[in-house]
Amino acid sequence: MKEYNYTGDFCLHPFFENQWIDFDNNEIFSINEKCNYQKLLTEGSLLITDYSSIFFDFAYMKKPTIYTNFDYDEYRITQYEKGNFDYNLDGFGPVCKNIDCIVNETILEIRNNCLLRRKYLKRIERYFTFFDKNNSQRIFEEIIKRKSIIIKYKDRFDYIYPIFLLY
Repeated sequence: MKEYNYTGDFCLHPFFENQWIDFDNNEIFSINEKCNYQKLLTEGSLLITDYSSIFFDFAYMKKPTIYTNFDYDEYRITQYEKGNFDYNLDGFGPVCKNIDCIVNETILEIRNNCLLRRKYLKRIERYFTFFDKNNSQRIFEEIIKRKSIIIKYKDRFDYIYPIFLLY
């Protein structure tokens, strides 16, 4: 990273913000208890993450991601069941299960100027239907059309009725 003039920001998930970890800043990495995710998403060149859904935002901007799924089996047992998104088949970047893979993939991305690889670009373009600035409008129109949204979570249904506050 130093050779190619890259720096990194290490951000805890907001859930863990008050559970500070014992890392120190250095010349390459800033360790941040609170992060401006919007700024990091727009200015960042490469995302290295475990299971955070923020990778969808990064992929939508067609930027490379490296997944660090070293504890995948445990994660599926203790955190979330496997859904319809498979990191190996659908992911927008390489899936690493050990530190050597993470380091090697990071070096590869940096040497490639963090340009998204064709394989992952194709997956992103298959996954997302639109690449424009009209997503909020489409969501708004769909909510208005349906009047309510039904969400199935495990074995129960939740109804969400939109409330709009106008100022």
